Amino acid sequence: MRKIGLYGSFPIRELASLRDLEILDLRHNVLEGFRSSTQGYESLSTLGKLETLNLGYNSFNQTIIQQLSTLTSLKNLILDNNINFEGSFPAQELSALKNLVTLDLSWDKLNTLKIEGGKGLVKLNKLEHLDLSSNNLTDTHILEFLATLPALKSLSLAANYMEQPLSDQDLEAFSNLEILNLRLNCLTGSVPSSIRALSSLKVLSLSNNRLNSSLSIQGLCELKKLEELDLSLNSFEGILPPCLNNLTSLRLLDLSQNLLTGSISSSLIAGLSSLVYIDLSHNHFEGSFSFSSFANHSKLEVVEFTNDNNKFEIETEHSTWVPMFQLKVLIISNCNLNKLTGGIPKFLQYQYSLTIVDLSLNNLSGSFPNWLLENNRDLKFLNLRHNSFMGQIHLTCCPNIYLDWMDISDNLFNGKLQENIVLMIPQLSHLNLSKNGFEGNILSLIVQMSNLKELDVSGNDFSGEVPKQFVGGCHNLKVLKLSNNGFRGQIFSEYFNLTGLEFLHLDNNEFSGTLSDVITRSPLSLLDICNNYMSGEMPNWIGSLPSCENPQFLEHIHLQGNRFTGTIPEDFLNSLSLLTLDIRDNSLN
Repeated sequence: MRKIGLYGSFPIRELASLRDLEILDLRHNVLEGFRSSTQGYESLSTLGKLETLNLGYNSFNQTIIQQLSTLTSLKNLILDNNINFEGSFPAQELSALKNLVTLDLSWDKLNTLKIEGGKGLVKLNKLEHLDLSSNNLTDTHILEFLATLPALKSLSLAANYMEQPLSDQDLEAFSNLEILNLRLNCLTGSVPSSIRALSSLKVLSLSNNRLNSSLSIQGLCELKKLEELDLSLNSFEGILPPCLNNLTSLRLLDLSQNLLTGSISSSLIAGLSSLVYIDLSHNHFEGSFSFSSFANHSKLEVVEFTNDNNKFEIETEHSTWVPMFQLKVLIISNCNLNKLTGGIPKFLQYQYSLTIVDLSLNNLSGSFPNWLLENNRDLKFLNLRHNSFMGQIHLTCCPNIYLDWMDISDNLFNGKLQENIVLMIPQLSHLNLSKNGFEGNILSLIVQMSNLKELDVSGNDFSGEVPKQFVGGCHNLKVLKLSNNGFRGQIFSEYFNLTGLEFLHLDNNEFSGTLSDVITRSPLSLLDICNNYMSGEMPNWIGSLPSCENPQFLEHIHLQGNRFTGTIPEDFLNSLSLLTLDIRDNSLN
């Protein structure tokens, strides 16, 4: 009965005869409660075998808890996303549902605690899973309050507004807890040493807070059952404590976006052989790290290293090794990868499951790695930006039908692209070839890439006219950058009939003709045709207010360095949307 458009009162009369009903799902309707204050008590008692009730995404308020009190068989109650549920945590009201195992009150605008309700929580002695995420709770003492739940194994208070530091009293009573999610709050200070009391903990997420101090937290390394540790997006500083290698069950380690410094111990990483996911990006690590530390990590799927300084080096070629893992995601960016040889990591030749590869900003050299695309038929994202790859690109073998995003900008590639490039990478939505030495007329080759949303070929030696059919073929374009090439010919009105085009960069080419007859129908935000050979008068539409016939919101217009004549249209001066205007070096009055 999910998403069937029920509204108004709870349909108890229609359901009362279903005495053997065990699961009832009324999620995503517009239900508000019972027809009378006593109807729930009188009729729900017939559903004596009901164990799971899902009332999420409705309009119930907290009176629904009391009205459900006769459902003593209930084990799983989901009440998330009820827009009228706001108020205090209904501990006392919940006490009648003594067989509850799972309770979801997320996204319910809960804002305070009733301390007297603590006695009610004790009666929920079977409750194992409690989700209070995305509410308006502010006091960390709720942890001490919820610690009275004797069987609690999973607790989420993510995305609330808790601002105080965590205290020893907040954590020390959760000896049975296996999952603790406090991400997306405003917690401050350090992690208290009482964290060691959570000896059963398997998942700890404290990401997106304001926690600081070092990771040498007394007690953290004693959580030997820990499988997931996410401390990302905080302000932790100092080195990675060697004792982290005690966490031999760790499958996920995310310490990204902190202020960590020092080196990354190869022996520490080698000892965490159960890792599936590791992200140490956006810190301030220094020194050299040997990637062969992962050689025996047979479960490894995701590795992310993006460094924020130029003092960290990753070496993959120290020794000959064959990985036991098959990666899905590899991100090594701005890490002085293979600084001595500049070669692309050889271990990648043994990878066949990659979907995301980012090796940008590493000064790698050599030819384009065709084999990387051939070996990984599911590759969706390839970023080789800002390296020193050179030569021509010639894709071979079979098409990569899943490749959606490719950036090979700011390298030393040259020559013409192969004629069948569209057949080899047919599904691209983002293609960046800028700042290379490509030549020829690329636009005549990729005219059939109908999925393209962003195309940047600026800063090359491309030339020729833009074919009219290009605009019709690439009708999904939002960003088109042809800057700093040798394109010539007229700018067709079809450019402006692309209904999704927002940014059009045609500057520093050899375009000619006028704009007088162009009638724009696009939501163009930026138009840059600086330093071309455009002439004639500037059309009135270019600075006019949006209307039904002309629904454009031009904010940035750059016409500098052309041959426009006449006067500046008054519409320029009246435009409320225009933020920047550059009309220098023309022949305007």
